[in-house]
Amino acid sequence: LEMADFPAMTIPLARVIGAAVPEILGLALLVVACSVWGEGVGFAIMALPILCLARLGLAAGMALWISVIAVFVTDMTEVLGFALVALLFLTPIFYAAQDAPALLAALLWLNPLH
Repeated sequence: LEMADFPAMTIPLARVIGAAVPEILGLALLVVACSVWGEGVGFAIMALPILCLARLGLAAGMALWISVIAVFVTDMTEVLGFALVALLFLTPIFYAAQDAPALLAALLWLNPLH
């Protein structure tokens, strides 16, 4: 990327923005569905784009930090894949959070997917 004519941060930001496109289309469909079925577009639905923009900013920042770290740690993609799968399986979807052992229940509060 040293000889590239575009900024290096274009690559991670393109991935983040590309992942946000289905979310934007889904929000548009949600507004249309609420209007069609007569539910009306309430305050909570109108606030969703603001929350999505905040999440997009957080994801962009994390992508930039991780891409910088990945320059120095070559196995970062494997570590990230393992960490995301571990977080997914530690999220109480198929079990109730109160049924988890005490140590795991304390760690659930640190899980961003919980």
